[in-house]
Amino acid sequence: EFERFAGIWRQSDDDYWSVKRNLFGRSVSYQDPYKRLTFGADPEKLLSAVSQVNSVIDSGISDASIFFFTFGMAEVFKKKDNGLIAGQKPAYLGGGGSTELDFHASRFVENYENLEQIRAIIKANNPHARLVVTVSPVPLERTFSGNDIVVANMAGKSMLRACLEEFSDNYDDVTYFPAYEIVSMIGESAFERRDLRHVDQKVVSTIMHGFVSAHVQTGKPK
Repeated sequence: EFERFAGIWRQSDDDYWSVKRNLFGRSVSYQDPYKRLTFGADPEKLLSAVSQVNSVIDSGISDASIFFFTFGMAEVFKKKDNGLIAGQKPAYLGGGGSTELDFHASRFVENYENLEQIRAIIKANNPHARLVVTVSPVPLERTFSGNDIVVANMAGKSMLRACLEEFSDNYDDVTYFPAYEIVSMIGESAFERRDLRHVDQKVVSTIMHGFVSAHVQTGKPK
């Protein structure tokens, strides 16, 4: 999204997937590859919806003075025709991508380069903007790496955590907030009983209170 905002790439009018999913009273729907579960009844309606979402995203990037990023997984899928990253795994909830995507296990260097690219785009638009970065404490539900799920989850989270440590150390306008560490230290009781993956709302509230206490100035400015 940031590269699109900066004009580094432009989505062509025929860059969509045709999927056999009845969402609009038709046997076929049309899906955007880059935004999760974004469909249209026909290509024109899909492109219109994508354009409207892009407009809102671009306004946010243009107007914001602080950006929050949570990085969750290292496993991604690249489009075979242009190498861009898709917004979901193949066939996610009945969507497309089954034949259009290749699995890609991202590495430290490329993730760090992505972080620097995001920051450069933000700073070019607003030199005074700040970034807050975290690692998602929600573990992987599945892995496409061929490794054990616990091993794959630890490898991905550790790599992303190391990237963010390097990133926040190198730039004074980047703050790392330890939401991942807070949840990890609490342990199993930090998660909802229903799946032991998603963080319990009470813990979320604790994390947010901790962030506000550490980083938000209250009262009237002097």
